[in-house]
Amino acid sequence: MNKDFLFRHFGLKIEDGKPIYQSDSKLILAGRSIHHGDLPVTLKFSKINFDLIDTYVKNFQGIAKLKSHPSILKHHEIFKIETFEIDFDLVEVLELVEPVHFSDVFNSGMSSGQLKRMITKLLEGFQFLHSNKVLHRDIKPDNLILCQEKEEYYFKIIDLDFLGGPENRILVTTPEFLAPEVNSYLDYNVKSEIWAIGLVLYLLFVGKMPFQTRKNELSLEEVKKEVINCDFEFSMLPMPLRIPVSLCLKKNPKDRIGSLGQLIFIMDPIYYMKSRLNSVFG
Repeated sequence: MNKDFLFRHFGLKIEDGKPIYQSDSKLILAGRSIHHGDLPVTLKFSKINFDLIDTYVKNFQGIAKLKSHPSILKHHEIFKIETFEIDFDLVEVLELVEPVHFSDVFNSGMSSGQLKRMITKLLEGFQFLHSNKVLHRDIKPDNLILCQEKEEYYFKIIDLDFLGGPENRILVTTPEFLAPEVNSYLDYNVKSEIWAIGLVLYLLFVGKMPFQTRKNELSLEEVKKEVINCDFEFSMLPMPLRIPVSLCLKKNPKDRIGSLGQLIFIMDPIYYMKSRLNSVFG
């Protein structure tokens, strides 16, 4: 990695230490951004198909322009890397957070109040995206980071789909979290997201998927059949989540709950009414 190039061209410094994540196509490092007052940041380097780079950058910039939300990882800047000295096409400058392990938190005991607040804030993050006509398109546990502030826990939503768009109609959703009715990019909508959110919550709190996955050496078509034929064990969920998750996981989208605002109201009516009043009267 040519650190001098990154500093001279983008005002970025790489911190010493091991990568946060590394694969053939991605490298995630801790760093600092001179453009943001030497702020500690996450630097995400990616290799992208050349034909998709402009779409990716445009989608990233659309998110970066939105008002920041506490449940969504901040997107500061994105740069095209137009040099052979660095073996990546893009570098994203993102908020740096300190994650905690979900299993440690859940196994240590969480009050009903903590649980409801944690999930409600997550739902508000996705609701914020939807209110700005943005779909995440790849909701799964890997794309949520659990953080802690004093005695409270909250999720940060990460890795929105920046590859897909109306011009290419690429469907990037991880197959196991794809709603049963979705067969193409154009089929995917808010209700598809609500299905994925419900399935993520089910997996996190039950500890297993309700159907066999590609880990069981199934094809994508076989996974889809498994989803359609599976049975959910909602009684295994914590009590505050049983009804909300069951409303997310209706296999017929006509029966599925239609908005995250409705879901937040069901989770915690008093909190929902207070937040609505605050949004109106500031």
